Amino acid sequence: MLGLLVSHGSPTILIEDLPWKKELRELGEKIRREYEPDLVVVLSPHFMNWGEDNLIEAGEKLKCIQDYYGFPEELYRYCYEMPNDVEVVEKLSTFLRKDYKWGLDHGGWIPLYYMFPEGGIKGVTISISNRSPEEHYRLGVKIGVGLSLRFHKFVFILSSSCPLFPSPCRLRELNHSLQGHGEFHWAPSSPSHCSSSS
Repeated sequence: MLGLLVSHGSPTILIEDLPWKKELRELGEKIRREYEPDLVVVLSPHFMNWGEDNLIEAGEKLKCIQDYYGFPEELYRYCYEMPNDVEVVEKLSTFLRKDYKWGLDHGGWIPLYYMFPEGGIKGVTISISNRSPEEHYRLGVKIGVGLSLRFHKFVFILSSSCPLFPSPCRLRELNHSLQGHGEFHWAPSSPSHCSSSS
C-alpha cells in the first residue's frame, strides 16, 4: 500500500498557473511507472457523515460532484469521474455502510484530475464521520489489511485543503506530532524514510 496526504486546495487552482499541478502530474506519473496501482482509495474531507458510520460509495461509477458555488463559470467546465470497484465495495461493506448518493467531490477529483489524467484505474471513496481521530486511524488500518489480502498495489489518498505538497514527509506541517507531544497521539512514529529536514 502507498499512502499519500494530498492537498486539493481551492477550486480556483483549476484555472491558475501553479507549480502544484506540475508536481501532482509528476507524482502520478511516478506512481504509474514505479508502483502500477490496481486501485485508488480516496478519503475527502467533503464526504462527511455526521453520524457514527463511515460510508462507502456503492454506485457503479464515482461521478463528478462540483460541490463548490459562486466561483467563475470556467471552473464548472472541469470534471473527473472514475469507475467504482464494486467488488471492493462489497468486501469493505462488512464494516462500512453503503451509500448511493455521493461520488467524487472536488476534494477527491481535483487531485486525481492531475495525477491520473488518462484514467484507466478504478477507485473507491470512503467518508469520514463523527468518530475520533483514533477510531479513524484504526479504521484505516483495517481497510489497509482488508485490501492487502486482494491487492498487492493500491494507493490510499487522503485529501486535505491544507496547503501541503503531496509528500508524506510534510505531515509535520499539520502540527500533528508523531513524537507523542502534540494535538494527536495515535501515530506511533514518523515514517522511517523521513528525516527531520524534509
